[in-house]
Amino acid sequence: MAFFLVTMTHPDGEGWGRHVGAHVGYLRGLIEAGKIRASGPVTGLGKRGGFIIMTVEDIEEAERLVAGDPFKIEGLIEDLTILKWDPMFGAFSGESSRAPGVIIPLFGTIRSAVCKLASSYSTLTWPVSVTGTLN
Repeated sequence: MAFFLVTMTHPDGEGWGRHVGAHVGYLRGLIEAGKIRASGPVTGLGKRGGFIIMTVEDIEEAERLVAGDPFKIEGLIEDLTILKWDPMFGAFSGESSRAPGVIIPLFGTIRSAVCKLASSYSTLTWPVSVTGTLN
């Protein structure tokens, strides 16, 4: 499964009010199905907007799910962005596409290089703490 960030804006008014219940119901169904991890309105855009974090197989599935949203069906999405996202840090980092085994050896390699370089100058402890004088 991959993460996708979906942003959308939609107009205020009668159409929004008439279809918001169906839109929210649709999103709740996708949450129950495990396709949406988080969703909610955003502010500061000058118009109504929403943000969705999806976990789906590919961008085509994300596009199909957005296409099934009542707001999309009724022509109420003005601006839409779907971006693939790799959550390397934070709440979803355990689900990153980068396996822990890829990152950990890198830090081990850096540590070895720093230790080797610094050992000829002075005392080194990890995390890096160099004492003495470098000439």
